Amino acid sequence: MVTTSYPGVYVEELSSGVRPIEGVSTSTAAFVGETEKGPLDRALMVSRYSDFEAEYGKPLKARWLSYAVQQFFDNGGTRLYIARVAPQKEIMPNDADYQKAFVLLDAVPDINIIAVPGRGSHAMVNFGADYCERRGDCIFIGDMDLSVDTPAKAEHFVGGLHTTSSHAAVYFPWLRLKSPTRTSLAPLFVPPSGGVAGLYARTDATRGVWKPPAGTQATIKGAIELTATVSDQEQNLLNPFGVNVIREMPGSGIVVWGSRTLATQTQAEFRYVSVRRMAIYLKESIDKWIQWAVFEPNDANLWQQLRLNIGYFMAAQFREGAFAGQKADQAYFVKCDQETTTQTDIEHGIVNVQVGFAPLKPAEFVVLSFTQRAGQV
Repeated sequence: MVTTSYPGVYVEELSSGVRPIEGVSTSTAAFVGETEKGPLDRALMVSRYSDFEAEYGKPLKARWLSYAVQQFFDNGGTRLYIARVAPQKEIMPNDADYQKAFVLLDAVPDINIIAVPGRGSHAMVNFGADYCERRGDCIFIGDMDLSVDTPAKAEHFVGGLHTTSSHAAVYFPWLRLKSPTRTSLAPLFVPPSGGVAGLYARTDATRGVWKPPAGTQATIKGAIELTATVSDQEQNLLNPFGVNVIREMPGSGIVVWGSRTLATQTQAEFRYVSVRRMAIYLKESIDKWIQWAVFEPNDANLWQQLRLNIGYFMAAQFREGAFAGQKADQAYFVKCDQETTTQTDIEHGIVNVQVGFAPLKPAEFVVLSFTQRAGQV
């Protein structure tokens, strides 16, 4: 309250009651793989390929991590954690060695995308998908093996997976790079996960996390050839299984031509990569910025404050074009009242908030109908 002491106009600043919710990062990636050197007890973050070389060394023969890192940065990525697997003389580490390295990622809370470049086994994709689903805040980009070089083999590979998680997506086929790294000029076939992770980051920055990372603008920079050519008819068979095909399209070059998760046949609401990632973004952003509510009195005033703050954030996303619906009440809702939080909940120290949104889904199938008007003068 302003204390008045003389005639005149007094100005008092009042709080709006809104505690702004800021959106979390959506494109911080983590790669697991072998390197020449580097720590084995923690994952380090690098922001450019030269930083990676300084910390982890030069490319190893018949190992894919270095090339994936280069592809990540070349395609728009900016933040990348490395979980190192120690190389072994004359033998490749097995799936269990790679899986153990995931422990290094447990201590990194802001990871959104995970890949094990080039490790295209059923066990690895199953494990990566399960890990991301348990965390709940990231998505796994799975590779198939280089030997999977036909659409029939790709279908067989996905059919052998036990996971149907919406926290995972797989891409086919491998890519050929003209100059994989600054230290190697020889053409080389590399797994797609590095470039795709970079594409996720580029799409987030230019269009938003709600935009599917696919289409004529979803080019994989640096790629000059593919290990397999997929026709429309062949992709028609792969799409329902959640195989995201990379194709060379006239006028666009080599592009990602699919945006489905491995839940395409089991969870229709999370069939698309963009919908799953948007849900993660909303959940993580809201959870991070309403921690102030812990230990506040669990009453109508708190419920109103939560509705106000979350509603303000959701309205901002709506204005950015993140939701379907022409009006706000068609696009999202925030509910927190005596119906969501009962007296029993209050007795147990629980406040329940329901947040819903209408996701934007990609126009996968654009149907054009043509007719002719005959006999017109």
